[in-house]
Amino acid sequence: MASTGFSLEHEEKKISKLRPYFTTRMMLVSCHYVQIEVCILKRMLADLYRYSCDYFDGFVARSNKETTIQLYKDAERACIKLNPAHEVVLRLALSMSSFYYEVMKSPEFALR
Repeated sequence: MASTGFSLEHEEKKISKLRPYFTTRMMLVSCHYVQIEVCILKRMLADLYRYSCDYFDGFVARSNKETTIQLYKDAERACIKLNPAHEVVLRLALSMSSFYYEVMKSPEFALR
């Protein structure tokens, strides 16, 4: 029987040595995507509350504005480790800016 240079035992040893590296790497990658998803979901929920401010007034509108601000802050905290030029971060900034300009009538905060 001719030797092909392939040994199943040798390949299994190589894989077992690399497994901790790949496991850690995959955990970091999945954590990164979870972070992005949390940011997106918080922004979307804040946008829904922002749109509802147009249809309500009084206590409900004030409550929705406070909830919107809190959700935008939560989304901002979820995006803290992302690159400032990341698409998700830029969309969040645009949503927050339009909320402060259109709903809160505060152009000073909209420009921050």
